Amino acid sequence: MSSFLLTNVLDTARALGPDPFSATPKSVHDWFLEQYLNKRGGRFNYDPAFLAAYDLFRGAVGKDEAIRYCLSNGNPKGREQNASAVKSIADYALANVSVCHKIGFLAVEVGRASGKSVFVGIKAPFIRIDGRSANLVMPGFRMSHEPSEREIDVACAITSAHLARDDYEEADIEYLYAGPGGTGKRSFRSILGRDRRLPSIDEVDRLLQVYVEGIDMLIRSGESARSPNFRGYQKRSFDQPGFAW
Repeated sequence: MSSFLLTNVLDTARALGPDPFSATPKSVHDWFLEQYLNKRGGRFNYDPAFLAAYDLFRGAVGKDEAIRYCLSNGNPKGREQNASAVKSIADYALANVSVCHKIGFLAVEVGRASGKSVFVGIKAPFIRIDGRSANLVMPGFRMSHEPSEREIDVACAITSAHLARDDYEEADIEYLYAGPGGTGKRSFRSILGRDRRLPSIDEVDRLLQVYVEGIDMLIRSGESARSPNFRGYQKRSFDQPGFAW
């Protein structure tokens, strides 16, 4: 993303580090300087794969059709990667066909730093209902970084906490990991929140407070806080009716 005022929830978890409850505003500040601000931005996104995943889980397309969709849509630079991600999850999705409802992408305000709103981007594009269970699906398709188990837990907890404050309190979080494995190729896992020890909502609030204070340090140290690009996101701000904090 072009602005540290709107970062993907996976990057938020990375900024808090492998031991998030030991994170400090300074450690968050330093992570952004060392790992984020000087890195070249992504040249493509996985939006075509997200759309294909939605259709796979609701049984609307088969594996080959979903792969072909990814190979012919989106930024040409990312078509092979999108197709590879869909290939990794397709068998699982088709074995778990569900009633699916789109959610879309959310940019959730998590605090203010030096008078500016700080947002976390949550890409949990749909909820799937299979029998009596409901799962908020959050794909993790990046190949540029292999998250630690704790980073996965924090990202899932932030997503679950903020969507639980909305309309999905009873839904579990399902992280579809299709990122790098030990061999350098994609490795697939379906990770359910109920099988993990996720930080509670109160713990998420404390982690995000540290995160926002780290962003504030960035701004006060002179880093340019550009206005985020919210294209494709529904923005959830503190001043919106019904936004609980």
